[in-house]
Amino acid sequence: MRPENDNTAVSSEDRRFGRELRVLTSREYRRVFDDNRRRADPFAVLLGHDGERPHARLGITVSKKVSKKAVVRNRIKRQIREYFRVTHHDLAPLDYVVIARSASAGADAATLRASLEAHFDRYRTSTGRRG
Repeated sequence: MRPENDNTAVSSEDRRFGRELRVLTSREYRRVFDDNRRRADPFAVLLGHDGERPHARLGITVSKKVSKKAVVRNRIKRQIREYFRVTHHDLAPLDYVVIARSASAGADAATLRASLEAHFDRYRTSTGRRG
């Protein structure tokens, strides 16, 4: 339990990556894939679609083409999720889908984070919502 006088700037509820922050159904993914704004580099492709929600949501795809090893694919997903969890408050209210590319399997955390920052920074600029 937290003390009642705890002046934490962000509550633990705001730090979670709950269902409301995720693109969940195949229909939602299809909508983003069919009508999107696209950014790409050797590590990932970022697709964005005007969402119907007042906040940003994230979907992640990491196929076996990226790596045959589930451990590697899960590490990539964790890093993408963590980046989004920390920064989603500053993003335009779009539905985002990150598609990992094979170069991300060999990338360290700092490189992958730099790639995501570049994508989302460009996205904020192109949507007119600079954070």
